[in-house]
Amino acid sequence: MSHFAQAQFSGNSFGAQRRQDKALMDRYKDGRADGKQMRSYLGYEAGAFFSFAQRSFVATAPYTDENGIFQGEKTHTQKLKPWFLGFAVGTYIPLSNLSPKSSVALDFGVNVTMWKGKTGSFYLADSMRRAHYNSDFFLWQFGLPIMLDFKYGGEAIYDKGEAFSFTLGAGLQPAVSTGAVMRTDKLRGTISPVIKAEIGFFALVQWKIKATYLGQTGDVYRVSSGNVGMESKPDGTTFRLTTTPAINLGISFMPFSYDWDSSRW
Repeated sequence: MSHFAQAQFSGNSFGAQRRQDKALMDRYKDGRADGKQMRSYLGYEAGAFFSFAQRSFVATAPYTDENGIFQGEKTHTQKLKPWFLGFAVGTYIPLSNLSPKSSVALDFGVNVTMWKGKTGSFYLADSMRRAHYNSDFFLWQFGLPIMLDFKYGGEAIYDKGEAFSFTLGAGLQPAVSTGAVMRTDKLRGTISPVIKAEIGFFALVQWKIKATYLGQTGDVYRVSSGNVGMESKPDGTTFRLTTTPAINLGISFMPFSYDWDSSRW
């Protein structure tokens, strides 16, 4: 093939791609002008994940001898298993199309991470008694992530003809924790930065492999002497569940994505 023919072929291919992109954008603009909005259910998703972090149960209490004389403060730390199971549902609202295949969206949802473990064996003691503890606990940690997403591919434009897509997002996750820890139950709220990356592919419906960084640190649950359920514990006793930043790895699917074709612009 001559250099002239190669250049002409390349130019024709580029021109065809430009015309295809322009047709998609014109279709989008026409749909907007006619008031055709995406049905909100098309963005719904549900899935499961494993949450990886260094988590611990920590008990702290003052220690006195048989004469009631303060001897110092003792701390018991029990490391928990490195992962817990979680479930999530969510959706998003398209805000603006950046190109025929990319968009910006507001993403929000609900997730729950289920902590389950043992406190380990430890003693609490004061001048009257020396009590031994080794109990199970269970904690529900509910998150409400709100993120601004950049989406590219089929998910960005609700097009199952686009086989692959990806998403990058960042925002904040308010969370509340509650459970049965040392026979106490108390709500505790936190708020943490969150960053995510997703790779999507269409196979009957849209599937997504997800990685999320949750920047929470410190206590997700804390009860102290004086709280309900702690009346029998020595003054100054504190029970805590702590965590380092978490990495959540999971998979989700978009059950209504089978209908993407009929609702594109």
